[in-house]
Amino acid sequence: MRGRILILAGVLYATPAYALLDDETNQPAPPDADSDMVVWTAVTWPTELNDQPLVMSSGMFQVHLDAFVNLSDNAAGKPVAFAPDIFYGITDRFTVGLTHNVGLCVTGENNGCAKVYNDVGLQARFLIKRTFNLELAAVAGVEAVALDPFALGIRLGALFKYKHGRFAIFVDPSFKIGATHRDGTVDPMTMMEVGANKETLAIPLRFSFQATNKIAAYVRTGLAGAVGVSADLNPGARLDAFGDTFTIPLGIGAQFGIIPRFDVGLELMFPNLIWPGGNTGAFVARELLVFADYRI
Repeated sequence: MRGRILILAGVLYATPAYALLDDETNQPAPPDADSDMVVWTAVTWPTELNDQPLVMSSGMFQVHLDAFVNLSDNAAGKPVAFAPDIFYGITDRFTVGLTHNVGLCVTGENNGCAKVYNDVGLQARFLIKRTFNLELAAVAGVEAVALDPFALGIRLGALFKYKHGRFAIFVDPSFKIGATHRDGTVDPMTMMEVGANKETLAIPLRFSFQATNKIAAYVRTGLAGAVGVSADLNPGARLDAFGDTFTIPLGIGAQFGIIPRFDVGLELMFPNLIWPGGNTGAFVARELLVFADYRI
């Protein structure tokens, strides 16, 4: 009898330890300087913006939605658009996605929309390196920057993230080659060619501060294309008219990691803060962006 009691006590004592060990082995180890193959899942995805990977794990889906509202002088609410992106992890290093620059524009042609739906793209991301502080991925894709008229572009770029403590920097350089509909029309007011699908360069920069494990504040800037000149077909500065079309924007935003599967954010953007080729004020053009991510 005493032997049975001792055996039972041993089993009860050991069970929590085995259960804890099993729980720990089912959780991904945090990335370290010697490992670039940490695998995150939808339930272990970091709520911290600074820690979120640049590519999906194998079998994961992520749906990203941008809700855009123009707040510019004399054009508030013209347009309003919803741009969804869907990414899928084919392997732990290789992610593909369906992307939109404008997406579904709901305010009509008289209120800033060229069409209700007029752009779509396919993008691939390949993880090159991942450490605790650094992550680098190559990006390539094809995109119809306009469906009517059909303007196809080929985009090459990279995604880069470096973090130190609570701070992180994200860089997303991209170069687009115009494949079709390369010639646009001349605007009689500015005498500039608009609507042309030419080569463009964009270098978005984002500086992020992780205030808590769920809240990050950030500033977004870099090199972009001037809104109202080349942005419709060229989300970037045109190389053949660089001085007239490039801008340095300023965006101020925050992201909230509610749960590992779901986060939301808000950003106020001044897209033409510094525009050497323009004749409008730095704060005349304003945009409000509300975004959300859901992972399965």
